[in-house]
Amino acid sequence: MPFPETHSLLLGDRTLTWCEYGSNEGFPVFYFHGTPGSRWQVPPEVPASARLIAFDRPGYGGSSLLSAPRPLTGIADDVRALTEHLGITAFSCIGVSGGAAFAAATAQVLPVQRLVLCCPVGNPRAPGALDEMGFPNRALFWALMNARWLGQCQLRLEAWVLQQAERGMNLLANALPAPDRQVLDYPPNRTMFLESLKEAMRPGGAGHIAENWSFFDGWDVDPQQITCPTEVFLGKLDQNVSPGMVRQWRADRTHAYEAEGHLCFVTHWPEILAAATGEHP
Repeated sequence: MPFPETHSLLLGDRTLTWCEYGSNEGFPVFYFHGTPGSRWQVPPEVPASARLIAFDRPGYGGSSLLSAPRPLTGIADDVRALTEHLGITAFSCIGVSGGAAFAAATAQVLPVQRLVLCCPVGNPRAPGALDEMGFPNRALFWALMNARWLGQCQLRLEAWVLQQAERGMNLLANALPAPDRQVLDYPPNRTMFLESLKEAMRPGGAGHIAENWSFFDGWDVDPQQITCPTEVFLGKLDQNVSPGMVRQWRADRTHAYEAEGHLCFVTHWPEILAAATGEHP
């Protein structure tokens, strides 16, 4: 499937890459892809009412790996640089899965108009954060907190498998409930996720490993400091993110879907975009 033109911006000694979807006349929305993911992990059909700016986080796709770890709120520096480069003065944020934590971190630092969190990862060290989480992620997160050497081995193995593209997609799909597998069975969705995964892991696994560690070593997001209007979208059959993580986020409006899972953001993409642009009531 065709993807929009890739743009790049030099930030000191590193590069930041992004794509734009929708219309230049639409309301600017910064899109934070999942973990793993890339600027291509965007569901089809972005309307002209939105100017969706999807950028690769450090170490994924075309964006350079960081030379040293930074806290989650450091992502706001990248967003600020993009807003200044693009001449954007008002914008909203959409964050999906792992990307939701970075979208929230941006809203904690910058004057975001609206924040939309989809199946959001929360602070894994918070009480109850791992309760009811599916076994693969729970085992990984437990190891990252309690046996760092084991967690690092698991991350290296996961990163290697994800670099195998089709095998990586199958690994991700096997951990998903039936509704999510149905989302992936739809050819345009599968192509989007597969091509995004290939691009995300093209530089190797270092970015994926570093981002996972940042959830533990660099978490500095405080939901109580986020004051902009916030909406949360979640599937109640989600096995990747626990209910305990979702409950950490303050929400003015929550959209919970009984028979859907982690990929509910694909199914409800029009509503999510409407929430970000302020179009829905």
